[in-house]
Amino acid sequence: MSPQPVAVTRTIVLRVPPGEAFDFLAGADVLPKILKGHGLLPAVTGTSEQTGPWDMPGSKRLIHLSDRTTVREEVLRAERGVYFGYRVWDYTNPLFSRLVDHARGSFEFRPEGAGTKVAWTYAFTPRSAAARPLLWLIVHLLYQGYMERCLGETMRILSEPRP
Repeated sequence: MSPQPVAVTRTIVLRVPPGEAFDFLAGADVLPKILKGHGLLPAVTGTSEQTGPWDMPGSKRLIHLSDRTTVREEVLRAERGVYFGYRVWDYTNPLFSRLVDHARGSFEFRPEGAGTKVAWTYAFTPRSAAARPLLWLIVHLLYQGYMERCLGETMRILSEPRP
């Protein structure tokens, strides 16, 4: 039996409709714009090796991080304006490669007033039961701040006037 995932959810209300929020957060080019790093957690610097449209389940890519490590990502489900789910694995960071087997992330989009409530959940599956306590600390002390910074960047960018 595999260890229980370590999960965290963060929410934000954006002043754009669900389809626009989805298009931004599920965009193939969004990661370096919003994942700026937090504390010891590195920023995303780019992606490569994308195998298909980023809103199509089964598409994969390699994510490059500012600490010169990488992870692989695959789209699991994409329903515009409703849900975007993905899996992350093959961490080359020495700590994460020892602690994490894989992670699943999802964005859920719900209309709220004139905007959209976005719930972002990230669930890390530990490599072992022994890895879970340290992973829990990292997720709850660092990763949730990483997520909050990302959502703050998302709000800032989507609040800027557009041409």
